[in-house]
Amino acid sequence: MSLAEANASYFNEMASRYEEDEWHKKLASQITTAIQDNISWIGIDRADKIRILDYACGTGNLTKAFAPYAAAATGIDVSSGMIDIYNSLCDSLPFPVSGIVGDLLVESPSPELADPQFFGYDLIVVGLAYHHFENTAEAAKRLAERLYPGGTLFIVDFLHKHSHGKHSHGGHDHNHSHDVTDVPERVKAAVKVLSFGEESVAKDFDDAGLSDFQLMVLPEKAVVMFGEKKTKRTVFFAKATKLV
Repeated sequence: MSLAEANASYFNEMASRYEEDEWHKKLASQITTAIQDNISWIGIDRADKIRILDYACGTGNLTKAFAPYAAAATGIDVSSGMIDIYNSLCDSLPFPVSGIVGDLLVESPSPELADPQFFGYDLIVVGLAYHHFENTAEAAKRLAERLYPGGTLFIVDFLHKHSHGKHSHGGHDHNHSHDVTDVPERVKAAVKVLSFGEESVAKDFDDAGLSDFQLMVLPEKAVVMFGEKKTKRTVFFAKATKLV
């Protein structure tokens, strides 16, 4: 089973109860507040109305976080269960929302995803899913291809505990954190790594042809549950821009 297939199975199984977990709710609220407090840093004018691609969208937490600035949003996810929930956002958001089951990271994505409607986004977001990707460097390239010139790739994920997060290009840690031994087997099967160093993310974005990489560390650690085990994780935002 590929990593993408493992993720589809894992998230299909938990989709119906995903938003019932209190720690999920708290983390989503924490990230939403940080996004809206730092919208200018992300590069969005508060008066803008932009096209958004929410990749590995899950239930659509980042789409909801960026809703005040959105003209339209598309969600893509390997999990049909998550896409069903994502599409239910149509009833609560005042702009067009559409979700599709798909994988942009396979060697030959579905021909449907080659349609021009899946290109030219002002903002592409990946929320707490980068650590589920088999090849993050290739993911950044594939997503960058779908940005409009001047558009932004924005990810939210967990920072390696040994990375300092300098809020700019040029941190000190070149590595992913590969220690997935201390998580339940069902989680372990669906993740590639648990966290990232700043320079590894910067290199992915640079190699994708993006410019002006910046990384921001959220001041409040997030509570994450792995089964019955509670851990605290450092969350970061990273962003870079496609050259005009």
